[in-house]
Amino acid sequence: MSKFFFALKNKYIFLLVISISSSNIFADSINELDRLIVNGTRLDQNNITDLPLNISIITAEDINLSPAKTIPELLSLQPGIQKISQFGNHAVRSNIDIRGFGARGVENTLILLDGKRLNDNDQSSVNFSAIPMKNIERIEVIKSAGGVLYGDGAVGGVINIITKLAPYKTKKYLIEQTVGSYDSVTTDLAAEYSNEKISFNLFGNLIHSDGYRINNKLEQQSLSTNLNYFFSNTELFLKFGFSEQNLRLPGDRSVNFVTGVDEFSSDRKGSDDAFDFAIEDASFFTLGLIHSFDENIELIADAGYKTKETDIFLKNNQEFRTTTHANLYFSPQLKMKFDLFKTTHNIDLGFDFYHYQYNLDIENRTAADTNHDIAQAQHRIDIEQENYSFYLNDFFKITPQTSFQAGARVQYADIDAFDQFDPTATLNFGFASNQRASLNKSDNGYMANLGIKHQFNQNIAAHMTVGQSMRFANNDDFNQLAEVTFAKSFSNIKPQRGRYIDSGVTYSKKYFDTSLSLYLMKITNQIDFDPARSINRNSDPIERKGLEYSILYRPNNRISTRLNYSLTEATFDDGANKGNDIPLVSKHSGSLTAYYNIFKNMNLSATWNYVGDKFFDNDQDNTFFAKIPSHSTVDMKMTYEYDNFDIDFSANNLLNKEYFETGTTNSLLFDAAHTRFNAQPMPERNFSFTIRYKFD
Repeated sequence: MSKFFFALKNKYIFLLVISISSSNIFADSINELDRLIVNGTRLDQNNITDLPLNISIITAEDINLSPAKTIPELLSLQPGIQKISQFGNHAVRSNIDIRGFGARGVENTLILLDGKRLNDNDQSSVNFSAIPMKNIERIEVIKSAGGVLYGDGAVGGVINIITKLAPYKTKKYLIEQTVGSYDSVTTDLAAEYSNEKISFNLFGNLIHSDGYRINNKLEQQSLSTNLNYFFSNTELFLKFGFSEQNLRLPGDRSVNFVTGVDEFSSDRKGSDDAFDFAIEDASFFTLGLIHSFDENIELIADAGYKTKETDIFLKNNQEFRTTTHANLYFSPQLKMKFDLFKTTHNIDLGFDFYHYQYNLDIENRTAADTNHDIAQAQHRIDIEQENYSFYLNDFFKITPQTSFQAGARVQYADIDAFDQFDPTATLNFGFASNQRASLNKSDNGYMANLGIKHQFNQNIAAHMTVGQSMRFANNDDFNQLAEVTFAKSFSNIKPQRGRYIDSGVTYSKKYFDTSLSLYLMKITNQIDFDPARSINRNSDPIERKGLEYSILYRPNNRISTRLNYSLTEATFDDGANKGNDIPLVSKHSGSLTAYYNIFKNMNLSATWNYVGDKFFDNDQDNTFFAKIPSHSTVDMKMTYEYDNFDIDFSANNLLNKEYFETGTTNSLLFDAAHTRFNAQPMPERNFSFTIRYKFD
């Protein structure tokens, strides 16, 4: 293993040297011209404080000071956002849920990297660990709204992670080494260069961790780069990267109230099997331009290609799966500014095209046969989906104190699904092994928003937004077992629709800022899992409502504290489960964060995070006699900076709490008595130490 990491580090260093040397040679031969800025966002940054949206910005400074070690941990400190993690191992298999979607949070929270989708067209988690936190310029969080600008899947909200551009006239290199509990070693390498005509950065990341639990080892490496070239009134940009991940899967810990089995008490760190694993290789490529025709008209156009291949072996299922995603997109956008009726309108007019190609090969395996190739697949699933949409958004000020926004998006989806079935390769485990009937369908829907914001005086402002969001079914939604017969089938699931109203008020003074938000969301045809029949389907109507409160107090330049609190109520609004709570959604959650500048170059930060109890996944009828318990954790971080040399020391879960964030009761179809549950324990007290050096 040490030889592998040494070779891989040499590969990254070689790429860094070649890339920077090439950019220096190229940059020395060009002249100074004006430059544009790519920021990977569709929000108007000049008017962001006037937008009638529930939006918050997490800055690079916030990230640097926070004790949070991963992006999901950082986001979960925001009001209205909950994190669901299986392992707590470098954010692998972690999901973000905005405003109470529980197990469906990953499909209803749109995650973007520089304005481009990270969510694959299935139910898999976003690999947050492949995004170095030091490479983040800021994170934009939009709650409820966002569908008009970014498309379907933004029902709960949008999280847009904006990566850094090299500052003007910069030449900098960085190496960062982190060691921590569970034999964790992380190496980050970075390079930045820019002058009048070029901006270039490159980030490499290596992770090795044994994980908190047995058979949860993680090996990961990733590389990403941004290259921007400026000439006249045009900017060309190129972004590409890859990541490779080898993750061992420890499985669940089980508790059975009839047999008395309690693996949480007897073997908390244990594993179901030492053979289960998941291997993932991913890459992306984006090429685009920004051209300013004049100060009032700007064209942004980009196209890209993203691939991901995942191999999974599960011994208990005696099954090996290979999944391949290939996504192609094209997104031209026209930004216009003009005066009409003595008002300046800021128009965004655009078109988004996404082509998704999904392939799944399934083969039954014996426990001893753990090679990484499928010899003879029982099923070869091919699903092809094309989404194309048109959108228009208008932002303008009615008066100097009052701003208004209106927008709409129309989206179409064409789906073709096929199953190539080989009966000679099938092993029957009691379920019907059959060829799925092909599925060919088309869906459409629209998203819209209408918002107003008024600044009453220099301290008080209020906003209100109403709108409609959509989610179209993905590959995993279509591909399932059929009800009663257990024959494999493709489900004809309808698009999901959400209508919302969001309002809020903010108050700012010299020493503190505070905000209060209220929202109501009505979801029809939510795409969900029915544990009683073990199928995917459109659920009964669901209502989500809540309150989010935040207050920031900074008495001087050395001390600041922030308190966040969320009340989230997510319930079935009709049907047999009417009035029942949605599983995996905590009604109460909150955090308290404090920063203290001990002296000029040393900072201390601490965070207390509380998550209330919640129903287990699959417990839609709320009849299981136990809940996932509430928990609170305390994290601390000490940072010291001196010239180009930084040191960080972090202690997470300082109080050594034993807790878990997600758990599942068995489907009612197989455990009608509701006697057992499975869950994944989270790490206890753990530490990390980081040394960082910057070369100018």
